[in-house]
Amino acid sequence: MGKSVAFLLLVLSPIPAWADAPCPQEKAVYTGADGYGMTFKPVDSDAASATHRFDLLKDKTALTGYMMESEEPVRSIAHVEKDCPEGDVTGDDIAACTAYEGYVYAISADGKAGNLPAAKEPAAASILLSGLGPSLAASPLAEKLKLSAPSADLFTFKECAP
Repeated sequence: MGKSVAFLLLVLSPIPAWADAPCPQEKAVYTGADGYGMTFKPVDSDAASATHRFDLLKDKTALTGYMMESEEPVRSIAHVEKDCPEGDVTGDDIAACTAYEGYVYAISADGKAGNLPAAKEPAAASILLSGLGPSLAASPLAEKLKLSAPSADLFTFKECAP
């Protein structure tokens, strides 16, 4: 095959839109300690007050997570749950299905901490779910789902989901 034909095939071959662009936060996939993972997803209409949506994964168990911003000073806050009831529920109902509530920090490649990037902005190099391990260990879900608490609260960027 001639050089011009090879060049034409290279130019015309499909390349994912994000191949050269940074991964947006809403498609970021992270790995954590002890087999935990974190996969971000675009926010759907059910989570309109949330700024981010993600799954916290351990083996075959997926916990649902939402992040929102606090009032001044603005900080990213996460809520991680499993099968919470909807509608008119009590605080005890919510506590029984909640694994974690706490502050979230984006950690840049140079080690600086800040708020999580917006959904369409480039993904953070790492994410710290402050106090995740102890919170999960004390959660009613730990025993119910047979989840061990992660030994570290840090998740490192792994890849960009399609």
